[in-house]
Amino acid sequence: MMNETEQERFDELCWKYVDQVISLKEMDELEGRLITHEDAREQYTNIVVLHAELSSFFAHAKSQKKVSEMNLLSALMDEDQFNFAKQLEKYEAKEDVLAKVLKPESDRLVG
Repeated sequence: MMNETEQERFDELCWKYVDQVISLKEMDELEGRLITHEDAREQYTNIVVLHAELSSFFAHAKSQKKVSEMNLLSALMDEDQFNFAKQLEKYEAKEDVLAKVLKPESDRLVG
């Protein structure tokens, strides 16, 4: 079992590995701890799973934002593209809807 200082170092090495910023020397240290400590292997698995879940969550959120922006742009470029007054009205209406949809959940619960 690792003590607190060893555990902190191990966590640091794991995050360096998943973030792809680990040196060869640090990689050797990480591998050594994984070989010799069962609790390290369990913690490594937890860190990798957390990293995957966070990556998936933020990738999904980023793609949803891009879809919303593309929908807004396509609405602006529709058949009335030369009628600027209509475009402005559509943009403002879309902007209001987007503001309501994209505002944080805590704000939606209060309001």
